[in-house]
Amino acid sequence: TFAPLATMERFAVAAARLRASSVMRLVLLLCSLTCALGVAWVDPCQGSPSEAETDHALLTELLQRHVSSGERQGINGTLVDYAALRRDLPTLRKYLAGLCKVDLDVLTPHEALALLCNAYNAMMLAMIVHFDPTDSVLQIGEMVSEGSVWKHKFSTVAGALRSLDD
Repeated sequence: TFAPLATMERFAVAAARLRASSVMRLVLLLCSLTCALGVAWVDPCQGSPSEAETDHALLTELLQRHVSSGERQGINGTLVDYAALRRDLPTLRKYLAGLCKVDLDVLTPHEALALLCNAYNAMMLAMIVHFDPTDSVLQIGEMVSEGSVWKHKFSTVAGALRSLDD
């Protein structure tokens, strides 16, 4: 269950056979289809303002359920089961909603750093689950208008729409 979705693998193989300009058209088409099917990412803070409290236990539980030690291609490391995490997206979105209105000014420097590290990790997980890159998170840059996974404004933290680079 740690492998990319078979459908996305077929798209990746087909894309690899096309010229660069054709690949961009394919990516734009896939992104357009995703939006047309109603599965575009919506910031958990968008629309009605979130009154959710920041509950780091939600993120801890997600990580405990979907992250494990293992081996991939002969390398030992930490593996994320993105397919299972995708099915648990409501919990990840609930955690992100709790970051919407957090006031960093009332936190100690250590608390603020911990919160921002957790926010970064949760945003990265959500981006991978949403965009489903086949090989690297850098592929997300080809799918967003900013041209970079790091610059894409994806989720609200502390009252502002943020990127991983903020």
